[in-house]
Amino acid sequence: MTEDVTIDAEYMNRWLGNTKITSLSPKTLYDVQTLIEYYRDIIVPGVELEIDFPVEGKVSGPCASVKDGKVYIPFAMLQRGEVDSTIGAMIHELHHIKLSPSEETFNYYAFCFMQKVMKSLKIDDLSIYDRVFNDDAVTYESIKSDTEGSKDVQFVRTILRDMLLLMNAVEDVRIDENTPSNLKKYIDKSDLQCAPKLKSAYEKGDLNDSSLHSLCYKLLGHHKQMFVDEEIAEKFGDKEFIVNSTGQDLQIALFEAFSKEITAYIYSKYLSFNPSVFSEDSDFDKYFSEQTSELSDNSIEQQFAFSSWDTTDPDSAQYVDPSTTRDTASKIDKISVAQDDLPSEVTLVASQSNASEQLHKDLLELTEGAKLSIAEYNQIKAFKNIQVHTFTETFNNDKRVTFDVVIYDSVL
Repeated sequence: MTEDVTIDAEYMNRWLGNTKITSLSPKTLYDVQTLIEYYRDIIVPGVELEIDFPVEGKVSGPCASVKDGKVYIPFAMLQRGEVDSTIGAMIHELHHIKLSPSEETFNYYAFCFMQKVMKSLKIDDLSIYDRVFNDDAVTYESIKSDTEGSKDVQFVRTILRDMLLLMNAVEDVRIDENTPSNLKKYIDKSDLQCAPKLKSAYEKGDLNDSSLHSLCYKLLGHHKQMFVDEEIAEKFGDKEFIVNSTGQDLQIALFEAFSKEITAYIYSKYLSFNPSVFSEDSDFDKYFSEQTSELSDNSIEQQFAFSSWDTTDPDSAQYVDPSTTRDTASKIDKISVAQDDLPSEVTLVASQSNASEQLHKDLLELTEGAKLSIAEYNQIKAFKNIQVHTFTETFNNDKRVTFDVVIYDSVL
């Protein structure tokens, strides 16, 4: 374990009865895991979620999945001594499970708006929608796969990934503001540690490009009081609305507010994947494949929809009734798509700057990458096998003695 670090564990120390944590020993990491399990049972009681550390190939950043039944503790943050912030990251993820629709539901909403935008964007009278979904390689499975895939698959996957980043940013604001103050203090400490990096990027102009990464971090920075952004204040500055919205209504409002920006981004990103599209001869065969394309895409949309409906357990966390998702999808389809200031063939540019993309990677590295060795993992796990029982006995001299019995159960 890392020893030569400054431990920031003000709140964790209080939980331990003001015992100061001085090292990241296996016992300390076990205590962190135990506290997160305690908060899990308070935040999402009855939900079966294992709190675990990342080991050899496991996800390493803070994330929570009801489907997988796992919550992974970001060991990279602990290695830097950020004990309170680590707990804050976990409290945040647990509140995602309590308050947010599932990632599959958000994927469905993103797909619905993406395809609407793509249908509205035409190059040589042929929509980007038809150009992309005419590719037989574009399937639900290929989009969700980790393999590289065709150019069109990579394009769709990139757009969905970046839209989810934007959707998650505003959802983060909603759930953090709905977190009880005694728990939110952990999240606030984590925000304070990220604030200087984000504020510096904003002041240097690294968030001035038209990428969804920049829009995401401007939303977060503005609503977490790291800086004031006039565009966000004008278009999406009503924090009370964000806090009191449902996860579904908030995403509809997000798409409506930034329809122009999302549309321009999708168009620019398509051009970056297809830089010679304006110089190519029109493929008239694609015109005659429109019906096939429509059926193919409808099938993909249905698969995204089905994946968002956990009808087996209506009482489970993150359950969204199918009628709600259908209603939300219908509202998304009615959003007006703005197409002002789209790039022309003369001004082909990739819409995501190196600066905002690098900022995103740098922030991810703060929580991802570090993993425990198997030996370290087993040392932490060993503490779960220790049981302490307190007894009081009266001996021959009538003196009552209270003592602890420690049992190590090697079978657990």
